[in-house]
Amino acid sequence: MEKQSLQYFYTVRPGDTLHDIARRRALPIETVIAANNLTAPDKLFTGQQLSIPPGVTSYRVNVGDTIYQISQFYGVPMSVIIEANSLQAPYFIYPGQLLSIPAGVPYYIVQPGDTLFQIARRFNVVTAGHSSPELIRQVNQLPSVEIIPGMKLRIPFAPPGTNGLIAYTSNKSGIFDIWLYSLSNGKHVQLTRGLGASFSEPIWAPDSTRIAFTGQNRFIYVFDLQIGKAALIDQFEVEALFTLHWSPNSQMLAYTKHDQIVLYNVTYHLAQIIAEPGASDVQWFPSGEEILFQAPDESGVSQLFRMKTDGTSKQQITQNQDFPFHNVYLSPDGRFALYTSPGVSISIIYSIDLTSGELFEVRGGPLAKNYYP
Repeated sequence: MEKQSLQYFYTVRPGDTLHDIARRRALPIETVIAANNLTAPDKLFTGQQLSIPPGVTSYRVNVGDTIYQISQFYGVPMSVIIEANSLQAPYFIYPGQLLSIPAGVPYYIVQPGDTLFQIARRFNVVTAGHSSPELIRQVNQLPSVEIIPGMKLRIPFAPPGTNGLIAYTSNKSGIFDIWLYSLSNGKHVQLTRGLGASFSEPIWAPDSTRIAFTGQNRFIYVFDLQIGKAALIDQFEVEALFTLHWSPNSQMLAYTKHDQIVLYNVTYHLAQIIAEPGASDVQWFPSGEEILFQAPDESGVSQLFRMKTDGTSKQQITQNQDFPFHNVYLSPDGRFALYTSPGVSISIIYSIDLTSGELFEVRGGPLAKNYYP
């Protein structure tokens, strides 16, 4: 059986609150409540076992830190931290060292009155809307559904049981590559071999037959799921923005390089080049006949433009006066564009109605620090 991803459990200590537990892992309280189906989240009790969703899992050692102090802060056994970091006795750590801090232990201790069905329902071991105690039994290789108090059970994350695939980047094989996760059976399949990079972002074609990504050495690849092969189509320059966008018909990719907009036909491997100095964030309108992009105007100020795919009918959309745009996105219906501005220390989210030109400020987080909307 394929190795299952397991849930990790934290044991509530005296004085713990859900807020404290969530804060230590940089998790929203609602996420912890949902992971445990808590009906009275303000009434935790000492010894209660909580499934902790993936959150912050590393800690940078400070001067004076010890394994004991760190384990006490996170509420996990010293042995868990020692094992996770392959530390050797006498377990010395040093300032600046980055430690992996698991969320707890990878098992649930059965309590009096527990049943596999109750445990599956409590911790969301649910597939296609139904609790899956059988999955817990299989993962733990139990001869039957009978369990006894004190037994340590590994609790898996259950596949949703719906149709669909999730593409993601992982180095679980030792190097970064593109993988697929099946929502129907929970299996993980490695698509590429040695082509990915830590910054690789798989981009699905609208018809779900291809995946585009930027990999090692900034090469642009298109993986065809029907034939199971990746094609190398181009290479980004150093320090370029690795932005790829599929056309509505899934036949072409849009991106920018060397002061040019490239519209690349992945079927015939032909590239259409449109000279556009400083262009970035190129995206297709739903019609497939126009593109949206960002570029400097004659004064060098960042603006949004729209243009036909043959390079004609270029039209300036925004009337920006000073600051650059970041994170430009076109809405699925092609009516609105969203972006952030001006930059690192202050960033505000804006949305513009492309039909009327009306500009809206999207209310975000405090101190005007809003990034990657």
